[in-house]
Amino acid sequence: MTIFLSTESRTLAELLVWDSTNPAKAPFIKIGRLLLAVDKTGCEAWQPLMKQLKQQHNATKFSLYSGRHGALEGCFQDNGEVPASAHDRCFYDDDVKEAARYGPAEGVDIEVVDTARTPMRLYTQRVLTDIACGQWVIVVWCHSIASMTRIPNNAPEIYHKGPLFISAQNTSRRRVCDIVREDYGWVR
Repeated sequence: MTIFLSTESRTLAELLVWDSTNPAKAPFIKIGRLLLAVDKTGCEAWQPLMKQLKQQHNATKFSLYSGRHGALEGCFQDNGEVPASAHDRCFYDDDVKEAARYGPAEGVDIEVVDTARTPMRLYTQRVLTDIACGQWVIVVWCHSIASMTRIPNNAPEIYHKGPLFISAQNTSRRRVCDIVREDYGWVR
């Protein structure tokens, strides 16, 4: 498990390391107590992350944001809503079951938050509230580092060299430190 700091100067493209045989290797970016996925995650990504945070920071209280897909092209529409194609209740259900098993076994408190239909404004408010309450927030959906990148309302799910393809390319070319400064200045 690799946790990159918010000052990381490499681009997202340089950090994309998806290994389908070992999703637990998914890298995350740490911005204070907020952790965002750089790449695809998988249901095994958050347990080693929590273990590492507990060892390095004595972290025992976590909010796990789940219930949806994420993508490099963006995670919220221009209107601040989550695209319908991103909703996936199975992720949330799986994370709730795993948290019920993992939390007590590892001595950590885990609140799994279904963010499938949470608009951007409420998402950012919830992150700040959870952090202020001493929680470590892990946004477990794929490419959650691109959460603040907007996509057109009702954008097509499939794209080939269109606006979403270009958006994903532009996001992957951005340096992590620039994304943090420009998109996550609201995180304290």
